[in-house]
Amino acid sequence: IMMAVLPALGEELTFRGVFFNLFKRSSQSVWIGIVLSAFIFALIHFQLHNFLAIFFMGALLAYVYSLSGNLWVSIAAHLFNNGMIVILTYASKIGYLDYDFTNTDDIPLIFSIFGSVIFLAFFYFYRLWVLKEKNNSI
Repeated sequence: IMMAVLPALGEELTFRGVFFNLFKRSSQSVWIGIVLSAFIFALIHFQLHNFLAIFFMGALLAYVYSLSGNLWVSIAAHLFNNGMIVILTYASKIGYLDYDFTNTDDIPLIFSIFGSVIFLAFFYFYRLWVLKEKNNSI
C-alpha cells in the first residue's frame, strides 16, 4: 500500500500542485506547464531507459489535473497506476503470473494498453459527471 499511496500523494502535490502551477502561471501557458513539469517528473525518477514512458505519464497526469482542476483526480490516477504495478508485481512474486514486473525494460505492450484504456474510460466518465454537475448548478 505504501508503494502506491505515498508516491501518488507526494509526487502529485510536488509535480502537479507546485511545479505545474508554477510553470503555468509564469509562462501563462498550460502546455508549457504540462511539458516542463512532466520533464522534471521524468528526470527525478532517474530511469533513463524509461524516460519517455515516465515523461508521458507525467504529462498525462498534468493534463488530467489541468482538465479537472482537482488535484485529487490526478492523485487517484497516479494511485491507480502505482497500485496496478504493485498488484502485478505481487501476483508475479507469488506465482500467479509468469512475468517479472520489476524488470521494466520489456513490460508487455498489452499491459500498457490495458491500463491506458481503463484510465481513459474512468476519466471520460469523470468528465461527463463534472459537466453534468456544472450544468445542474447553473
